[in-house]
Amino acid sequence: MTNSIRSARELFKSQAVVFFVSVRWGQTNSVYQRLFERLSWIENRVTSLGEKPIPQLKNLEAGIVLFGHNWNDEQVLKTAETELQMVRLESTRGA
Repeated sequence: MTNSIRSARELFKSQAVVFFVSVRWGQTNSVYQRLFERLSWIENRVTSLGEKPIPQLKNLEAGIVLFGHNWNDEQVLKTAETELQMVRLESTRGA
C-alpha cells in the first residue's frame, strides 16, 4: 500500500487534521512538502479529470501549526491555507 493511499484513508476517517510544520529559510520543511505533493491527487481529480470532489472530505476541517524562527512565516501560512483549500480541506485561521 502506498503512502498516498494510507494517508487518504486516514483523512477519509477523520473529522479534522492538524499539520505541525517547521519553517526554515522561508519555507515549510521537506516532510510537509512531500506529504502535500502526495495529496495533490485530490485536487487533480477535480481540475484535471473533471470528477466530483470526494464526499468524505466535504466537512473535514484542517489546520496548520507553524513553528520556527523565520521572517517569512506570515507568507508561508497564507500559502499553506491556499494549498489546503486546493485539496478541498476547510481551513480556519485561529486567533
